[in-house]
Amino acid sequence: MEINKKIIKLVVISFIGILVLSGCSSVQPQTSGDFQESKRVDILGTLIKLTKNQSGEILGSILVEGEKGSKPYDQASIKVTQKTKIYEKSADKVVNSNFDSLQENLRVEVRFIGPVAESYPVQATADKIIVLKDEQIDTAS
Repeated sequence: MEINKKIIKLVVISFIGILVLSGCSSVQPQTSGDFQESKRVDILGTLIKLTKNQSGEILGSILVEGEKGSKPYDQASIKVTQKTKIYEKSADKVVNSNFDSLQENLRVEVRFIGPVAESYPVQATADKIIVLKDEQIDTAS
């Protein structure tokens, strides 16, 4: 009888341990694939500041300001790395682009990868940047 109680106790403790460990497992961020992979957008807005890095994995950073009250973020400071995919979209035509084509006052959609620092503005790393050519701001006026 004493052995059965020990076995039951061991099974219960093992089960609880497995539940605890499974709750602590890390979730892998979505891997980036082709352009059509996901419709999720973390921020949609205007690129208001661009900073270029001289060398290394990080190409630079952008500050994007969303529309007033936009969800989930209305402003974000975003690192752009060599792994960030950059596209230009116009009239449902999407073409590859690069960091050098980014400039202030462009209308962009950005999808994040990895952790997001919940400061203000939020800080994140870009997985994908889509420049919306048909929605550009008129800077001539």
